[in-house]
Amino acid sequence: MECGGKRSATPLWSAAALHYGVRWQAKRDTAVECGGIAAALDEVVLMGMDCGGDSAKGPEATGGGSAACQSAAAGGALHMGGHPMSAPKKRLSPSATSAPLYHLKVSLEGIEPLIWRRLQVPGDANLGWLHAVIQVAMGWTNSHLHQFNAGKRLYSDPSFGLDEFEDDPCVLDENKTAVLDIVRRAKSAFVYEYDFGDSWEHRITVERILEPDPAAVRFAQCLDGERACPPEDCGGVWGYENLLKIIRKPKHKEYESMMEWLGGKFNPEAFDRDKINKYLRKLKWARTTVSQLAGVLMQRDRIKR
Repeated sequence: MECGGKRSATPLWSAAALHYGVRWQAKRDTAVECGGIAAALDEVVLMGMDCGGDSAKGPEATGGGSAACQSAAAGGALHMGGHPMSAPKKRLSPSATSAPLYHLKVSLEGIEPLIWRRLQVPGDANLGWLHAVIQVAMGWTNSHLHQFNAGKRLYSDPSFGLDEFEDDPCVLDENKTAVLDIVRRAKSAFVYEYDFGDSWEHRITVERILEPDPAAVRFAQCLDGERACPPEDCGGVWGYENLLKIIRKPKHKEYESMMEWLGGKFNPEAFDRDKINKYLRKLKWARTTVSQLAGVLMQRDRIKR
């Protein structure tokens, strides 16, 4: 957990349920401390809560908080690239495919050499499901909030309450918006932001759009990629660059403490496509819940519940 931009001394996997986004509801008067400030809450939803700007606004928030956002969502008259966004259609079973297949290149911005994945997903996959795919494929643990930014429109989980107040930008329901609704041409791109504290921005570029394949099964595939994603809560791009400098010099004064925080090992060059695909196949179509995703991620990282 990170408070005010400072890395906690707590080892990365010390609280698996917290790090893997499992929702735990605390009872009345639970105190959540961050930076020495305790906030008494009636109910707290712990989803890798940050204190540096990445915090859920409560389980009562259902998205569409502002009048403008509610009006836009209800009217269904949103446009993306000149095309009206149609109402969500009934999703088909995992064995039925009638949607085009998208090849997406997901690149983590701001880091060289590039950390990236090439994914194949059904075009009618909703953005909430794509979020789960990215978490599995990149190596994240779903410990923080996220949002998609496409064509100046924002999409996220409505339970985050990101548009709770009148002046907040409109945030649409990611579970009611498909990939093909927001990007319809090759070379189009949109952004996935994860962890509003560390601010990991992923550029998602549509490399190819293939014709529907009746023989294809409805799950995501990782086709290629390079390098491991940074450890959670390492401080963003700058923090990760500093981490790499330290672990590459065993004589560095912070080497031992950093390796202890990392759990004893970290290979920035690691990439295992077969392992990624093994766990991508475990994601439930057409929507993966927080607890289901947590289960898949914990299996991937060999973390016991």
